[in-house]
Amino acid sequence: MDKRLPSDFTFSQYGLDVRLINETDSEFIVALRTDSVLGRFINPTDTSVKEQINWVRKYKERESAGTDYYFIYSSNGEPMGVNRIYDITTIEFTGGSFVFKKNSPFEIPVLATLIQLDIAFNMLGKEIMHGDVRLDNHKVLKFHKLLHIEFINRSDIDQYILYRKETFNQRKPIIESMLIE
Repeated sequence: MDKRLPSDFTFSQYGLDVRLINETDSEFIVALRTDSVLGRFINPTDTSVKEQINWVRKYKERESAGTDYYFIYSSNGEPMGVNRIYDITTIEFTGGSFVFKKNSPFEIPVLATLIQLDIAFNMLGKEIMHGDVRLDNHKVLKFHKLLHIEFINRSDIDQYILYRKETFNQRKPIIESMLIE
């Protein structure tokens, strides 16, 4: 049987508090995803908070089924950003929907990525992550190289990636040593 996160899932690591999103996060999510700078590398989102609430309600059904998990990250009680794992199968998942506030310290999105991958690979027991990164998103592409993520294909706008649990677990302590005193 596949492992699943409980509906009240919370986790704390690296000074970040992580939980699953809920309807009350809709305004924050819309603000992040519709910001012209922050949203330039992700799929467009409707500007309606009401539509986001409806989306969260439908998402919660996928969460209950164990096929999607959308996380919100906070530091000192302040929401900082979101990411998610979705299209979850027995051994694979897709990572994405990654966006953090403009004023976030640079290490917070990096540490949130480590948390997201740790949840998927080590808590849920998945073996392979798929994803895509906009070709213009140079900072994220550089970070993916640091993680030793495999670049497997590309389109006119996206670089498609594959990441293995074994590689993540080898690279994680190296990334942690760069960021954590």
